[in-house]
Formats: sequence, structure tokens, C-alpha cells
Amino acid sequence: MGAWGIRGDLRIDVLSDSPSRFSTGSTLTLRGHVATVERSRHVRGGLVVKFDIVADRSEAESMRGEVLTVPQERVAPLPGGRYYHFQIIDMDVWDEAGDRLGRVKEIIETGVNDVYVIDRPGQRDLLIPALAEVVLAVSVSDNRMTVKVPEGLA
Repeated sequence: MGAWGIRGDLRIDVLSDSPSRFSTGSTLTLRGHVATVERSRHVRGGLVVKFDIVADRSEAESMRGEVLTVPQERVAPLPGGRYYHFQIIDMDVWDEAGDRLGRVKEIIETGVNDVYVIDRPGQRDLLIPALAEVVLAVSVSDNRMTVKVPEGLA
């Protein structure tokens, strides 16, 4: 979100469900470089983190809008039937009859259930609610989702 102070600390918006992700000694990736957390603390509206690769305020300011990531092998597995957004985005979507509908281009969080926005070239996007009776199967390894399109949505 921007610089905090003059010593290279960054104010960040935490999107991770893992509270230890920003503990001292943890590593993340920032602009393609490994960044080790030197210190972190909670502040109103977020977290302030100092990384070893950010030296001063001007360097911290240049990080505004950047995204911190973790290697996929360090992402904790979810319980069966639950998926991270990065696993669903760009997934191919097929209907029960075996016809390809398109690919997931976006996920809308509604608070009740997610809605998958399916990009269908030459057609309007299809909005599929992420409900068990609609999303019949998901295979991350095959990059494939099978859905039962609710009547009136096709």
C-alpha cells in the first residue's frame, strides 16, 4: 500500500489466510526477488512489514501496488472441495454434456458464495455460482471444471 516511516517499512494489505506468513524470518517474493521479513507489526487497517531487500523510504514508495507472493509449494493445502482462487482462474469449464463453455476469467466474492465469471469468446460472459449442485467436478491437475448450468443462465 506504500511506505511507512523512513527506514524502508511497507504498509501492506494482507490477503493471506495464514497469520504466520509475515512473521520474522518468513520469505515471500517481491518483484521476482526473495524477500525475508525482518520485522512486522499490526497497525490500523493492515500490517507494517520490513523486508531485507527494501532499504529506505523511497525504495518502499516504489513498491506501492506490488503484489507479494509465495511459491506454490509453500501454500498450505485446503480441505477437500475447496480451492484457492489462483487454482480456479484460467481453468477450462465444461458442461455435463462435454461441451466446452469457456474459461474462468474472474471470481466475484459475494459474501455468500463465490461466482465464477466464464469468458465465452463471441458471447456474453456466463456467471456460475460456486455451489455444489452447480459445480460438479474440479480437477486442478487437469485444469478442468465441470458444471451444471442452471436453467436460464446459458
